[in-house]
Amino acid sequence: KIGEGSFGSVYIVSWTEDNCKIKGGCSVAVKIPIQDPFWEIEVIQKILRKYRHNIIPYHVIKDQWENPFIVMQQANGDVFDLLVAGISTQFRNKILSHYTEAIGLLWKNGIVFSDMKSENLLYQCFSGKEDGMALYFGDLGSFSRKGSKEYGYEVDPPESPETVNENLVLFTIGLLIINIYGLKYERPKKDNLKSFMKKFYIPLEEQVKKYIKNRGLASLTLKLISWDPQYRDTMKVENVIREIKQ
Repeated sequence: KIGEGSFGSVYIVSWTEDNCKIKGGCSVAVKIPIQDPFWEIEVIQKILRKYRHNIIPYHVIKDQWENPFIVMQQANGDVFDLLVAGISTQFRNKILSHYTEAIGLLWKNGIVFSDMKSENLLYQCFSGKEDGMALYFGDLGSFSRKGSKEYGYEVDPPESPETVNENLVLFTIGLLIINIYGLKYERPKKDNLKSFMKKFYIPLEEQVKKYIKNRGLASLTLKLISWDPQYRDTMKVENVIREIKQ
Protein backbone atom coordinates (compact mmCIF):
# COMPACT_ATOMS: atom_id res chain seq x y z
CA LYS A 1 0.00 0.00 0.00
CA ILE A 2 1.44 3.36 -1.04
CA GLY A 3 -1.36 5.82 -0.44
CA GLU A 4 -4.95 6.50 0.56
CA GLY A 5 -7.38 9.26 -0.34
CA SER A 6 -11.02 10.01 0.30
CA PHE A 7 -12.27 7.61 -2.34
CA GLY A 8 -9.70 4.82 -2.48
CA SER A 9 -6.39 3.21 -1.57
CA VAL A 10 -3.52 2.67 -4.01
CA TYR A 11 -1.42 -0.48 -3.96
CA ILE A 12 1.60 -1.62 -5.96
CA VAL A 13 1.22 -5.13 -7.35
CA SER A 14 4.48 -6.77 -8.47
CA TRP A 15 5.45 -9.87 -10.44
CA THR A 16 8.78 -11.63 -10.60
CA GLU A 17 10.69 -11.92 -13.85
CA ASP A 18 9.58 -15.55 -14.18
CA ASN A 19 5.90 -14.64 -13.91
CA CYS A 20 5.75 -11.66 -16.26
CA LYS A 21 8.56 -12.61 -18.69
CA ILE A 22 10.09 -9.14 -18.39
CA LYS A 23 13.67 -8.72 -17.29
CA GLY A 24 13.82 -7.50 -13.71
CA GLY A 25 10.09 -8.17 -13.13
CA CYS A 26 7.22 -5.73 -13.47
CA SER A 27 4.61 -3.90 -11.42
CA VAL A 28 1.47 -1.78 -11.71
CA ALA A 29 -0.52 0.49 -9.41
CA VAL A 30 -4.05 -0.61 -8.51
CA LYS A 31 -6.64 1.73 -6.99
CA ILE A 32 -9.19 -0.02 -4.80
CA PRO A 33 -12.30 2.05 -3.97
CA ILE A 34 -13.13 2.85 -0.35
CA GLN A 35 -16.50 4.43 -1.08
CA ASP A 36 -18.62 4.72 -4.23
CA PRO A 37 -16.67 2.22 -6.39
CA PHE A 38 -18.29 3.54 -9.58
CA TRP A 39 -17.36 7.23 -9.12
CA GLU A 40 -14.08 7.19 -11.06
CA ILE A 41 -15.53 4.80 -13.63
CA GLU A 42 -18.30 7.32 -14.34
CA VAL A 43 -15.72 10.11 -14.65
CA ILE A 44 -13.76 8.03 -17.18
CA GLN A 45 -16.88 7.17 -19.19
CA LYS A 46 -18.60 10.57 -19.12
CA ILE A 47 -15.71 13.04 -19.03
CA LEU A 48 -12.49 11.51 -20.28
CA ARG A 49 -14.02 9.15 -22.83
CA LYS A 50 -11.23 8.75 -25.39
CA TYR A 51 -9.07 11.59 -24.03
CA ARG A 52 -5.86 10.21 -22.53
CA HIS A 53 -3.22 12.88 -23.25
CA ASN A 54 -1.09 13.73 -20.20
CA ILE A 55 -3.10 11.32 -18.01
CA ILE A 56 -1.41 8.37 -16.29
CA PRO A 57 -1.95 5.29 -18.53
CA TYR A 58 -4.77 3.21 -17.04
CA HIS A 59 -7.14 0.32 -17.67
CA VAL A 60 -10.43 -0.54 -15.96
CA ILE A 61 -10.91 -4.16 -14.89
CA LYS A 62 -13.72 -5.92 -13.00
CA ASP A 63 -13.67 -8.82 -10.59
CA GLN A 64 -16.03 -11.80 -10.68
CA TRP A 65 -18.71 -9.72 -8.92
CA GLU A 66 -18.44 -6.88 -11.46
CA ASN A 67 -16.72 -4.57 -8.98
CA PRO A 68 -14.49 -2.12 -10.92
CA PHE A 69 -10.80 -1.51 -10.22
CA ILE A 70 -8.42 0.86 -11.97
CA VAL A 71 -5.00 -0.46 -12.96
CA MET A 72 -2.45 2.25 -13.69
CA GLN A 73 1.13 2.49 -14.83
CA GLN A 74 3.35 2.72 -11.77
CA ALA A 75 4.89 6.18 -11.55
CA ASN A 76 8.35 6.82 -10.12
CA GLY A 77 6.96 9.56 -7.90
CA ASP A 78 5.23 12.93 -7.83
CA VAL A 79 6.22 16.59 -8.00
CA PHE A 80 6.36 16.75 -4.19
CA ASP A 81 9.08 14.07 -4.25
CA LEU A 82 11.04 16.11 -6.79
CA LEU A 83 10.77 19.23 -4.64
CA VAL A 84 12.04 17.33 -1.59
CA ALA A 85 14.96 15.96 -3.63
CA GLY A 86 15.76 19.46 -4.92
CA ILE A 87 15.41 20.66 -8.50
CA SER A 88 16.88 23.56 -10.44
CA THR A 89 14.89 26.63 -11.43
CA GLN A 90 15.27 25.63 -15.08
CA PHE A 91 13.83 22.17 -14.45
CA ARG A 92 11.02 23.63 -12.32
CA ASN A 93 10.10 25.94 -15.20
CA LYS A 94 10.06 23.02 -17.64
CA ILE A 95 7.62 21.15 -15.39
CA LEU A 96 5.46 24.25 -15.04
CA SER A 97 5.46 24.81 -18.80
CA HIS A 98 4.46 21.20 -19.49
CA TYR A 99 1.54 21.16 -17.05
CA THR A 100 0.18 24.57 -18.08
CA GLU A 101 0.20 23.42 -21.70
CA ALA A 102 -1.56 20.21 -20.62
CA ILE A 103 -4.23 22.28 -18.83
CA GLY A 104 -4.74 24.25 -22.04
CA LEU A 105 -5.22 21.07 -24.11
CA LEU A 106 -7.72 19.75 -21.59
CA TRP A 107 -9.67 23.02 -21.67
CA LYS A 108 -9.82 22.99 -25.48
CA ASN A 109 -11.58 19.65 -25.05
CA GLY A 110 -13.90 21.07 -22.40
CA ILE A 111 -12.18 19.24 -19.53
CA VAL A 112 -10.72 20.54 -16.26
CA PHE A 113 -8.40 18.78 -13.79
CA SER A 114 -9.65 20.01 -10.44
CA ASP A 115 -7.57 18.51 -7.60
CA MET A 116 -4.42 20.51 -8.35
CA LYS A 117 -1.83 19.50 -5.75
CA SER A 118 1.72 18.23 -6.11
CA GLU A 119 0.83 14.68 -5.01
CA ASN A 120 -1.43 14.33 -8.07
CA LEU A 121 1.26 15.48 -10.53
CA LEU A 122 3.19 12.32 -11.37
CA TYR A 123 6.43 11.60 -13.21
CA GLN A 124 7.76 8.49 -14.92
CA CYS A 125 11.40 8.11 -15.98
CA PHE A 126 12.26 6.16 -19.12
CA SER A 127 15.38 5.16 -20.98
CA GLY A 128 16.19 4.08 -24.51
CA LYS A 129 17.94 5.99 -27.27
CA GLU A 130 17.50 8.99 -24.98
CA ASP A 131 16.76 9.21 -21.27
CA GLY A 132 13.77 11.30 -20.30
CA MET A 133 10.76 11.87 -18.10
CA ALA A 134 7.01 11.77 -18.77
CA LEU A 135 4.64 13.91 -16.68
CA TYR A 136 1.04 12.95 -15.95
CA PHE A 137 -2.08 13.97 -14.06
CA GLY A 138 -2.62 11.13 -11.63
CA ASP A 139 -6.09 11.25 -10.05
CA LEU A 140 -8.68 10.01 -12.54
CA GLY A 141 -11.60 11.01 -10.32
CA SER A 142 -10.60 14.69 -10.33
CA PHE A 143 -11.68 15.63 -13.85
CA SER A 144 -14.78 17.71 -14.60
CA ARG A 145 -16.40 18.89 -17.81
CA LYS A 146 -17.12 22.48 -18.83
CA GLY A 147 -20.58 23.54 -17.62
CA SER A 148 -20.82 20.72 -15.08
CA LYS A 149 -22.44 21.49 -11.73
CA GLU A 150 -20.30 18.85 -10.02
CA TYR A 151 -16.70 19.67 -9.27
CA GLY A 152 -14.39 19.34 -6.30
CA TYR A 153 -11.27 21.45 -5.83
CA GLU A 154 -8.19 21.22 -3.65
CA VAL A 155 -9.03 24.85 -2.82
CA ASP A 156 -12.23 26.54 -4.00
CA PRO A 157 -11.94 30.09 -5.35
CA PRO A 158 -13.90 32.57 -3.19
CA GLU A 159 -16.71 32.98 -5.74
CA SER A 160 -17.32 29.19 -6.02
CA PRO A 161 -19.27 29.39 -9.30
CA GLU A 162 -22.24 27.13 -9.84
CA THR A 163 -20.69 25.45 -12.89
CA VAL A 164 -17.21 24.69 -14.21
CA ASN A 165 -16.01 27.70 -16.20
CA GLU A 166 -12.85 29.42 -17.44
CA ASN A 167 -12.46 31.31 -14.17
CA LEU A 168 -12.02 27.99 -12.37
CA VAL A 169 -9.43 26.82 -14.90
CA LEU A 170 -7.42 29.99 -14.32
CA PHE A 171 -7.57 29.44 -10.56
CA THR A 172 -6.20 25.90 -11.02
CA ILE A 173 -3.24 27.32 -12.97
CA GLY A 174 -2.52 29.51 -9.95
CA LEU A 175 -2.72 26.42 -7.72
CA LEU A 176 -0.36 24.62 -10.10
CA ILE A 177 2.27 27.36 -9.82
CA ILE A 178 2.24 27.51 -6.02
CA ASN A 179 2.44 23.71 -5.80
CA ILE A 180 5.35 23.45 -8.24
CA TYR A 181 7.15 26.10 -6.18
CA GLY A 182 6.38 24.13 -3.02
CA LEU A 183 4.65 27.04 -1.26
CA LYS A 184 2.71 26.33 1.94
CA TYR A 185 -0.96 26.98 2.63
CA GLU A 186 -3.97 25.60 4.50
CA ARG A 187 -7.24 24.66 2.90
CA PRO A 188 -9.77 27.39 3.75
CA LYS A 189 -13.39 26.78 4.70
CA LYS A 190 -15.63 26.50 1.66
CA ASP A 191 -17.45 29.71 0.65
CA ASN A 192 -15.79 31.66 3.47
CA LEU A 193 -13.85 34.74 2.33
CA LYS A 194 -12.38 35.42 5.78
CA SER A 195 -11.02 31.87 5.97
CA PHE A 196 -9.74 32.12 2.38
CA MET A 197 -7.79 35.29 3.18
CA LYS A 198 -6.41 34.08 6.52
CA LYS A 199 -5.44 30.50 5.60
CA PHE A 200 -4.74 30.74 1.88
CA TYR A 201 -4.16 34.09 0.22
CA ILE A 202 -2.32 36.17 2.86
CA PRO A 203 0.25 33.43 3.74
CA LEU A 204 0.86 32.82 0.03
CA GLU A 205 1.20 36.49 -0.92
CA GLU A 206 4.34 36.82 1.19
CA GLN A 207 5.79 33.52 -0.08
CA VAL A 208 5.12 34.33 -3.74
CA LYS A 209 6.95 37.64 -3.43
CA LYS A 210 9.87 35.97 -1.63
CA TYR A 211 10.37 32.74 -3.57
CA ILE A 212 9.17 33.39 -7.13
CA LYS A 213 12.04 35.50 -8.42
CA ASN A 214 10.47 36.25 -11.78
CA ARG A 215 8.45 39.37 -11.01
CA GLY A 216 6.09 38.84 -13.94
CA LEU A 217 5.27 35.28 -12.88
CA ALA A 218 4.86 36.34 -9.23
CA SER A 219 2.41 39.09 -10.18
CA LEU A 220 0.45 36.76 -12.47
CA THR A 221 0.28 34.08 -9.76
CA LEU A 222 -1.24 36.48 -7.22
CA LYS A 223 -3.90 37.52 -9.74
CA LEU A 224 -4.72 33.88 -10.56
CA ILE A 225 -5.25 32.95 -6.89
CA SER A 226 -6.70 36.31 -5.84
CA TRP A 227 -9.71 36.76 -3.56
CA ASP A 228 -11.04 39.13 -6.25
CA PRO A 229 -12.50 37.19 -9.24
CA GLN A 230 -12.36 40.32 -11.41
CA TYR A 231 -8.69 39.60 -12.10
CA ARG A 232 -9.59 36.19 -13.56
CA ASP A 233 -12.67 37.57 -15.32
CA THR A 234 -10.41 39.60 -17.62
CA MET A 235 -8.04 36.70 -18.45
CA LYS A 236 -8.06 33.92 -21.03
CA VAL A 237 -6.49 30.51 -20.45
CA GLU A 238 -4.57 30.53 -23.74
CA ASN A 239 -3.09 33.98 -23.00
CA VAL A 240 -2.01 32.98 -19.49
CA ILE A 241 -0.33 29.84 -20.81
CA ARG A 242 1.50 31.86 -23.44
CA GLU A 243 2.68 34.33 -20.78
CA ILE A 244 3.96 31.53 -18.52
CA LYS A 245 5.85 29.85 -21.36
CA GLN A 246 7.56 33.16 -22.17
